[in-house]
Amino acid sequence: WILLIAKVFKQYRSYMLTIAYLILIYVVTEFLGGNGTIAALFFGLVLGNSKKLTSLVGEIILRETEKRNILKPKKDGITVVSNTEMFFYSQISFFLKTFFFVYVGLLLNTSDTVSIAIGLGIAIAIMVMRYSSLFITRAYMEFDRSLISSTFARGLAAAVIAQEVVLNKIPNAEMIANITYSVIVFTIILSSINIFLVRGFAYKEPEKEVSPTAPQQE
Repeated sequence: WILLIAKVFKQYRSYMLTIAYLILIYVVTEFLGGNGTIAALFFGLVLGNSKKLTSLVGEIILRETEKRNILKPKKDGITVVSNTEMFFYSQISFFLKTFFFVYVGLLLNTSDTVSIAIGLGIAIAIMVMRYSSLFITRAYMEFDRSLISSTFARGLAAAVIAQEVVLNKIPNAEMIANITYSVIVFTIILSSINIFLVRGFAYKEPEKEVSPTAPQQE
């Protein structure tokens, strides 16, 4: 697809073509018995890192040609996703995430108190483990360290895996899915509270530093 965009569609905006190709990859992978979700993920990874990947391939080809005493100029990597396209895809991603989180909220069974309690316990454990990042980020500024340790919310990846469990009819799939949804909800809530507190303290500290000192009496 990188070669097609670079050689065939280079004069056109390939917004919908890329999405159509993504759907084709998903359908073909599922038809062949693979995991379409993972295939779509790798497709995105390849497109997002197209410049680096094509640059590495170009270097390998250049080394092979040098061994055969064939001189070829070194070429830069190919970037197939422009900033405008990235903005377009980010808007689609935002829409899908919003829809998906509403869907997760609808699937969360609040009457299953056991799953809710387990999910809350896992969310708290994730938060505590995230604080361990403070020990390996000592070289960073205090605000950055606090922000890193406060970012631990789980999202689409966990929800997609939970759906895979349900679709494959694994034993206790409903309970596993409900625990996963609980973890997503509680980690989002806890992470949001932590980030709010971190930003609140960050805004208060400069005020203390610039506060005027008491006037000296003559």
